[in-house]
Amino acid sequence: MAILICCPCGLPLDCENIDLLIDATCPRCKRSLDLEFEDEAGTRRRAVLTIMDGPIWKGEQFVMPIGQQLTMGTGTDGWLSLEGEGIAEKHCRLRVSTGGYSVVEDLDTDTGTWIDNARIAKGKLFPSQSFRIGDYRFRLDFRSTLGQNQPAVSVSDVGAVALTQDKTFERLRHVSSPLGILVQRRFVYARAALTTFAWTTAAYHAVYLRYAAEPQWPGYWAVIASAIIVTILLASTRLVALVHRYAKYAGIASLVLLAIVDLAKWQLHGAAIPPLVLAAAVSLAITRTPGPAGALGAAMLVVGAVIAMGVMTLNLVLPLLPI
Repeated sequence: MAILICCPCGLPLDCENIDLLIDATCPRCKRSLDLEFEDEAGTRRRAVLTIMDGPIWKGEQFVMPIGQQLTMGTGTDGWLSLEGEGIAEKHCRLRVSTGGYSVVEDLDTDTGTWIDNARIAKGKLFPSQSFRIGDYRFRLDFRSTLGQNQPAVSVSDVGAVALTQDKTFERLRHVSSPLGILVQRRFVYARAALTTFAWTTAAYHAVYLRYAAEPQWPGYWAVIASAIIVTILLASTRLVALVHRYAKYAGIASLVLLAIVDLAKWQLHGAAIPPLVLAAAVSLAITRTPGPAGALGAAMLVVGAVIAMGVMTLNLVLPLLPI
């Protein structure tokens, strides 16, 4: 699972080799972001927030910039922009200090912010501990640069203003049906499907332009064209999984663009169908929260589009192989 970085201003950062970074700079607000802190033992660690439960983005992980005020809610100008019921525009604020001390603060919301089963106004958040807003549950982990999680610290005062048992919290822990998991993790699965499709369609276009196009392209131009295709698709695919209200549509736009080029430039009517089908399926999956039937239908369309492109690529490649 990829670990993602977002600036406190809400801009997703496209960073290569995230595991090797200790800081980053936001191109929008020019803010310098520290991604690691040093604990009392002198070990360099990274604070990682994982979405454990929720209507979307289950399993996504985010590096928490150190020493920054990180706002979460439905607004698009915060650190993570979430979609769902019971979440305010600015719902809660998190901060991890340079010493690894972490705090979560509720921003006077109706539904509240919860650490374990305690509703809090402002409280400490310990490693491996969960907190919840709306239908989302998050877990904080401190990871060393070698990848290990820091052992959990015993929980003491969490600044609770009220203690109560909440059935929604228990319900979220036990979403185990296949369709329920498909709905929750649809962003993760969509990204995997788009990545597979990107490499498959790039191979198809490289072989077609080199051996089947009229006139045939020189080998290096065919490779360059396929490299451009896979680069654009993979770059936009990474944005599909980011918690951002508009960037997630980049993958759909790139698929539609590929279909237009196939139709207008190369007259590849058959090759234009899979990206359009895949764009429609991904749109159905990520533009809103689908029901079980919608999620299953989108999954079938995604699988069909990927398989169709794979079959078309094999049909081009097999006649070229020596018998």
